[in-house]
Amino acid sequence: MIQETIEYRLLLISMLIGFFYLVLRYTVLNTFMWVLIPPILSLLYIFTNNKYRWLSNKMDKIILYYIINGFIITLIGLLVALNKFNISRVFIHLYLPALLYFISRKYTAFSINNILKLTRIVWIISIFFIIDILIEYYFIGTGSYMMIPWVKEAVREYTAGIEDASALERHYMFFNPIMVSSILTSGKGAGILVAVCFAFLFPFALRKRNNYYKKSELFNNSKVSVLPVLLMLITCSILLPNFSATLSIILFLLFIGFNTKNIIKTLLFIIIISLFIVLTSLDETLITLFIVKTIGYNPSSGGTNLEAILSIVPIFQYYIVDNPLAIIFGKIIIEDLYIVPSPAELDLLVYPINYGLSWFIITSSGILIALKYCRQIIKYVPKLNIEHTLALSFLGFILVMLLSNLHYPHFDDHGIVELLFIMLGMLSSMHEMTFNRLQTSLITNQSPIV
Repeated sequence: MIQETIEYRLLLISMLIGFFYLVLRYTVLNTFMWVLIPPILSLLYIFTNNKYRWLSNKMDKIILYYIINGFIITLIGLLVALNKFNISRVFIHLYLPALLYFISRKYTAFSINNILKLTRIVWIISIFFIIDILIEYYFIGTGSYMMIPWVKEAVREYTAGIEDASALERHYMFFNPIMVSSILTSGKGAGILVAVCFAFLFPFALRKRNNYYKKSELFNNSKVSVLPVLLMLITCSILLPNFSATLSIILFLLFIGFNTKNIIKTLLFIIIISLFIVLTSLDETLITLFIVKTIGYNPSSGGTNLEAILSIVPIFQYYIVDNPLAIIFGKIIIEDLYIVPSPAELDLLVYPINYGLSWFIITSSGILIALKYCRQIIKYVPKLNIEHTLALSFLGFILVMLLSNLHYPHFDDHGIVELLFIMLGMLSSMHEMTFNRLQTSLITNQSPIV
């Protein structure tokens, strides 16, 4: 019990630091050292529990390979790259958060109740960000956004280095404070977080009550407690400047409706959402957003935004490199890139060349294993069981994470990346517990051979 308490608190601290990382930098101490606290604490805990069997399934090994790959890539980068500091930053921000997977994995390894406790954290995170986004949106709408420390800092960074008053005025005209309308200081990142939280919570709105889990109010009264949160998440998604995240929510609703044969319930929910959008006058915002993001003019491509999104020729051209080592180790090492360039709108498609072939293979393998885990639980576990609902939640989380990150990826933003690895740990534990129990049940029910 003491170990579980330590693990739970470590996960909470890691998520708090992740989500409040830039707020801490802008208001307390401006250093990236904040994000080193969770991995250092995780490493200390892992080393003090060296007798625990940390590697027991495929996902455990994939995450270990991911961390080792990051370490090797970083060592190579420190030897050949010009900017050593940027290489270290990539390792700290992209690879070290994966250590939280093992803390989550150990905490949830033997207890479905621990998985439910972390699930309730997602519900709390959703409510917190709804409040945060709406408050910041109000301040931005009234022109009082400079009262928000992280928005004020974003304005300062945006206008840094411009001394001419007229140039500064012209530059400032293009600044939209809604782009930093959350504690993540990123409207894009906040949009992705809202979308994945929606996808994770939505299956509970379809779930029938199961009296077996009497201690969990979230699941006993799922439609009552989750439905308002889902409606407000949709509202925030429309208000935030991330159309791909909003679109991913719509696609997810259609997918889960047909895939789970709950199309009537899903359509009913879509009707409720539509009525809510109309009654709150968000329909005009949504229609305007759709028009701007599809037939609106894109100055960089010389055509519409939709044409720019569907243009994949620049992506193929981006993969043409002079140094073949860039394919193996990534442009981020060989060409010393820290800010990933955007040759096209579907930025996620250039990540394999930016972070290297090994990163792509390991990451793709992890995604496929996670999807396999979800599919197996959904297929073999009865619908009334909480594991079935959770598997749908994890499936939605992963699919929406992929879809919403195709355009301007923010999966590696702090807060989101910590939540991602914690979720993978929960899914891995649930899959292992579920199928160990099923195998035990099959062995027990076998008739003795006479």
